[in-house]
Amino acid sequence: MDLGTFGALLRFATELERQAEEFYKSLASKVRHSSATELFSGCAREYARRLRLLEGIRQQSINEVLLEPISNLDSRLYFFAAKVSDEVDVEAAFDAALKLETNVEAFYRDSLREAGMVLGEVGRVFRKLSEENRERRKTLLSLREVPTT
Repeated sequence: MDLGTFGALLRFATELERQAEEFYKSLASKVRHSSATELFSGCAREYARRLRLLEGIRQQSINEVLLEPISNLDSRLYFFAAKVSDEVDVEAAFDAALKLETNVEAFYRDSLREAGMVLGEVGRVFRKLSEENRERRKTLLSLREVPTT
């Protein structure tokens, strides 16, 4: 996906959030560990909240702002294949979740670096989302040693 305009950046952000929500829902339904299931369900709810926030921003954005040019962002760097196999163990689930959080955080961080002036007030939201990803990644790392019994 071309991220050459503010509108494209917002579309990609909403798609990332949608994929992350579905990914965590899938993990929650397939991991057979109650603590991990609860954690992943909570992550799915957080991504649903974030998706609603970004969709609201997109609806409120002025058409001229949506066409503001942006450069040096490549969506392929942040894409995450949100497929979860039917047989996923806790360790693999945490590894996949950490990769997702790293990619999404990098997207928001890089968007701020490359398009901060274009983002304007939306930059504050992107900064907050990036911080949430960083904190979620720390939480996942600290809980990664979940017993599998």
